[in-house]
Amino acid sequence: GTSGGPGEREPIWVVVQLHKDGHGPSGLMSAAIDDLAPRYPATKFVRIVSTDCIPDYPDTNLPTLLVYHDGLCVKHLVGLKAFGGQRVTPEQVALVLNGLGPVCSSGAADDDERGAGGAQEAEDARLVKRLVARVVAEREEGDESSDFDD
Repeated sequence: GTSGGPGEREPIWVVVQLHKDGHGPSGLMSAAIDDLAPRYPATKFVRIVSTDCIPDYPDTNLPTLLVYHDGLCVKHLVGLKAFGGQRVTPEQVALVLNGLGPVCSSGAADDDERGAGGAQEAEDARLVKRLVARVVAEREEGDESSDFDD
């Protein structure tokens, strides 16, 4: 690739949604994310089955959004409470995410760079699993008693 200079890529925002099929609150969040993702192509929205990347992850924590910026986890958003509960809307999700940074901003997406390709999807999935595994490892090294409390 190219190094340095004004053409440097912006650090990318990645929003990982941990979900389970048939889990009500997960479905509500999925619908909101499905609405947002095409509107904000500069941000990567990825959905993973929670127990695929975190064995024994409790369904009571779903949906969980893990927000990454430039490869670092910025925030864990657990459950629907922050998003208005059962009345969750795409706008509310965007509002919460934008509280962390310009996650849902209509930054100019470089359409030419974003080739639609299955290979990219697989690459994303691998990348995300690595990111999530790292978060889990960090959490377990910390003190076990604390649950995601903010």
